[in-house]
Amino acid sequence: MSEPLPFERRLGAFPLGDGHAGFRVWAPLPERIALRAGGVEHALEPVGYGVYETVIEAEPGTDYEYVLDGSALPDPYSRWQPEGIRGPSRLLDTTAFEWSDGDWQPPAVGELVLYELHVGTFTSAGTFEAAIPHLR
Repeated sequence: MSEPLPFERRLGAFPLGDGHAGFRVWAPLPERIALRAGGVEHALEPVGYGVYETVIEAEPGTDYEYVLDGSALPDPYSRWQPEGIRGPSRLLDTTAFEWSDGDWQPPAVGELVLYELHVGTFTSAGTFEAAIPHLR
């Protein structure tokens, strides 16, 4: 079996369990892209189709952001944004969670209601906390 194409591989940041973490982002337009973690910029290698990646020494809890043409931006695939949607992303180890919803069953398709909310534009504050009163 052949290796998946770059756009078929997981995007975002993920601990590798050995003191290192992988970072992968799709950014086809910038002229320059880097990863800033712990205040240090790291080169990202192009792997095709606008996907860039690197592996660096990083533990869960490390803050990071991508620097595209000089502008620092959070990871669009971030799993943890402790300072809000415009702050740095934080490396999260999802294997550390004790999931308790193993027996959960979704409702039937005819009973589903889906709503996509863009938190950053839903209120002037642009935060989850500011959206809560509007969802009750």
